[in-house]
Amino acid sequence: MSVFKNSLSVVTGVVTGIILISVGEYLLPHFYPFPVEININDRTQLQSAIQQMPLGASLFLLVNYAVASFVAGCLATLLIKKVPVKKEINKIRPALICGTVFTLSGISNSIMIGHPLWFSVANLFVYIPFAYLGYKLVKQ
Repeated sequence: MSVFKNSLSVVTGVVTGIILISVGEYLLPHFYPFPVEININDRTQLQSAIQQMPLGASLFLLVNYAVASFVAGCLATLLIKKVPVKKEINKIRPALICGTVFTLSGISNSIMIGHPLWFSVANLFVYIPFAYLGYKLVKQ
């Protein structure tokens, strides 16, 4: 039963994080619109637009990713707290799995979309630390 609840806590955290990331990416063009002539369905035009994104837009994305990972870590930890767990590593595992899933997705996204190098590197160091912070906040 605890394996099911462990898996459920990870899935719930990841799905919640994906929803938050999707909302942030939906809101981004409202604050930092793409140039009118850009066809976002054309990969080369989209990559060019992303390379030219203002710093504020990139920071908005990074903060969005951090918040999503933090909330996923909190939620996964809250759900696993209801399961009797003997070892500390078993309590932290769901949050770290959420952070790892987001990190792998972020790497894939950086490769497919072609973010600037600094953003791709910063993106690597957002998910797991913020999922861990979410765990630390609610572990008591």
